[in-house]
Amino acid sequence: QPRCTVIYNGVLWSWQMEQLHNEYMYRLQNPIPIFALVGRISPAKGQEQAIRAMALIGKTHKARLALVGSGGPRYMSKLQRLCRTLDVEDRIEFRGFLNDPYPSFLEADVALVCSRHEGMGRVTAEAMSIGIPVVGYDSTGTAELIKHNKTGLLYNGTVEDLAKCMVQLIEDRTSADALAS
Repeated sequence: QPRCTVIYNGVLWSWQMEQLHNEYMYRLQNPIPIFALVGRISPAKGQEQAIRAMALIGKTHKARLALVGSGGPRYMSKLQRLCRTLDVEDRIEFRGFLNDPYPSFLEADVALVCSRHEGMGRVTAEAMSIGIPVVGYDSTGTAELIKHNKTGLLYNGTVEDLAKCMVQLIEDRTSADALAS
């Protein structure tokens, strides 16, 4: 029996990509855009920053944020308290761990990648592979995958700049579609 097994990265077929793109185009008609941040819930992944950005954009725009992943109970409680403090708990959904992240990506209009240090952003690549735009922190692996204003948006690491990128995609859905292609 072999001691090693090669497991290749999955690749979507062109007909799957077309179907996913059509679903994304349908979602562009949704009146309230959904942002998804998928990954382990931890300070390093930037969920707190995304929640704070939602509070900023909520003053002028309607949007929702899906946080997908599991994390330590202490940090989860901290994030839920932050949502209450910033009065955004009705716009933020904690979905927990999912074996398959693709349904969350398919529901989302935009993926957020708020990790400060990402060696190879699998979440970034997964979101891009199904044709949704990605707003990512301008550092390390994320910045290697996203070309700003061509294949996604990069923000400078501040909550204000993240919110600015999110608002840009809310206000210009055609631009969002172009970034997703």
